[in-house]
Amino acid sequence: MFNTAFRRFFKTFTHHKLSRRRHSFASHFMESLENRDLLTGIGWDGGAGTNRWFDAANWEGDRLPTPIDEVMVPLPSPAHPDHYIPESIVIDQPVVVKNLFSSSGLRLSGETASLRVTEGLSQIGGLEMNYAGLAVQGNETRLVINTTPATPARGLVLAVDGGTLVWKGAKSFDNMILLANQGSTIDLPDTSSLVNVSEVTIQGGTLNAPSLTSMNNSRFSVLAGSKVTLPSLTDASSSLIEANGSGTALEVPALTKFDAGRFRLDQGAAINAPALQVVNIGPATAWAFSWYVGHDSVLNVPKVSYINALTQASPLEAPDARILLRGSGRINLDPAQWTLTAGQISFDLSGNSVINGSLVLAAQTMLTGSGQISGNVDEFGTFSPSGDYSPYGTFQVGGHWTTRPGSIVNLQMGGPAKLDRLMIGGQATILGGALNVSLANEFADDPKLIPDGQFQLISWAGWAGQFASQPTLLPRADGIQVTAQSRYQPSGLSESLARFNTNPDVISVSDMTFTEGNDSISYGTFIVHRSGPMTVPVTVNYLVADGTARTGADYRFPGGPITLAPGETERQIRFIIRGNTGFSGDKSFQVRLTGVSERATLGQAIANVTIKDDDQAPTPLKPVVVPLPSTAKPVANVSAQIIKPATNVKTTPRPPVRPVVKALPVKSPKLPVKAPLRK
Repeated sequence: MFNTAFRRFFKTFTHHKLSRRRHSFASHFMESLENRDLLTGIGWDGGAGTNRWFDAANWEGDRLPTPIDEVMVPLPSPAHPDHYIPESIVIDQPVVVKNLFSSSGLRLSGETASLRVTEGLSQIGGLEMNYAGLAVQGNETRLVINTTPATPARGLVLAVDGGTLVWKGAKSFDNMILLANQGSTIDLPDTSSLVNVSEVTIQGGTLNAPSLTSMNNSRFSVLAGSKVTLPSLTDASSSLIEANGSGTALEVPALTKFDAGRFRLDQGAAINAPALQVVNIGPATAWAFSWYVGHDSVLNVPKVSYINALTQASPLEAPDARILLRGSGRINLDPAQWTLTAGQISFDLSGNSVINGSLVLAAQTMLTGSGQISGNVDEFGTFSPSGDYSPYGTFQVGGHWTTRPGSIVNLQMGGPAKLDRLMIGGQATILGGALNVSLANEFADDPKLIPDGQFQLISWAGWAGQFASQPTLLPRADGIQVTAQSRYQPSGLSESLARFNTNPDVISVSDMTFTEGNDSISYGTFIVHRSGPMTVPVTVNYLVADGTARTGADYRFPGGPITLAPGETERQIRFIIRGNTGFSGDKSFQVRLTGVSERATLGQAIANVTIKDDDQAPTPLKPVVVPLPSTAKPVANVSAQIIKPATNVKTTPRPPVRPVVKALPVKSPKLPVKAPLRK
């Protein structure tokens, strides 16, 4: 029942003492052999000498591994001199196996190379990647890697659909991408650093990285309700730390250095960095803000006492560092201590966003928009309730508010119903500075629209001091000049007018085509376009509908919504394309935009996404026609003349000719002469 190849494989397996028990392994094979004609165990022979996975001569039995095979690749040893295997086996094409055991290393080489383990427990002695892909897929599938070299570089590593990847000995990841989706796990017990644009995405899965201490020029994303703790991470300079989704949480309890780093939170996520004290924030760029705390999200940095803005390093960066809070977003500082700012920093709040803390705003710092500061404010900079992204605003300062020499308070007015308000819960102390009132030109040409309104600078306690008011004059076409009046009262009073761009942004999608490919997991990039003023964040909701392409079988598209930041012209959504090597024809599905937030409208809302089949279609067989024997008798001496109709001859139609009926001559009938009668 056992042929020679199977015996050699089974002997090799028992000598290498793998973690599985021998009798259970043998019974597994017995059951398989009873049900199948093919073997389920394949051993590495190395006879071809090429060390390539897809060379059949390298495998015992001259048969290549398939997804249902259990593969054993032993190392040479004195006990097995006939099994000489070099240090690594080269994989340069897509490979799918289950239960892979190799005490030697594997080398994935090239962009088309990939290894996907789909079932059971697997273990390999090392892994070297060069722009290749590794996937551990399937519930209860587990792959353990004892790495060589210590710094994996340039690859894509996935733990998906419940798979678990344990990568031992990997000290650092260089230009690597790691992803763990729902129910999947990545364990990095020895990894201490991520460098050179490495990306880690935990999308509903789990990451265990107890030794990770530094992350530079990299990206770490926690999505879809995942909860991740990095207990040893102390330095995340020049990196993006992102959390998105309701219930999503990232704990970085040891983080103390975050120079030129970026926080981005949205849709109910939370990041907790309780040890961070001094932060040097990098300038914003055309595609990213320095810090962004979006809808219902919370950034906990209770010990931050100093925020410094780094200078602009290139023309691609903004001149200032920008911290944005949107839609009930919160930054939790410590209201019991002061947080000082330095450099060119712009805080912009909207909705019900809150800064829980007390701020000392430096001369170059600007605070704009609408929101709340729960503690005290000591202002050397610019305080403007009307910001770049909100036309009129109301700021509430829960504690005391003090203005210093050189500080500026900018207030605006747009009529009786549009008033900036600065509401102060404690003592308002005016030690200097200016109260600027600006009048925009939207009322300049209509004499009936004389600005009428009051700006309220309200304090629930008494005032101390007086502003030097510097209102702006607004010349009108009719020669009238309108100016705001600054009248000192216990509550303070000012008037002004603002103009802003209220044109909506247009959000649209367009039809796109992607090539299916041969890999079971590849990626396409779907693009959501945006045009218009782009001065406010826009949230876009969408649905994905199957067509001839079926989700899960042909593709996987992440769910929405997405939020485009101000100035962001497009958003790329990366989705999974499941390829194969069999021809099934082009397939398609739809992405439908279902709604957008305020200050935006929909353009083209439906996009047809086509997954083009790049496999060869089968050639149809031509039917063979066999002539039947004739039963007609031949006719001899018969000739026929074939008259071909004349072509290209123009004829003029003639009217029908009625026949002329002529009178026929009347002839008398000749009677026969009768013979005389005989008497």
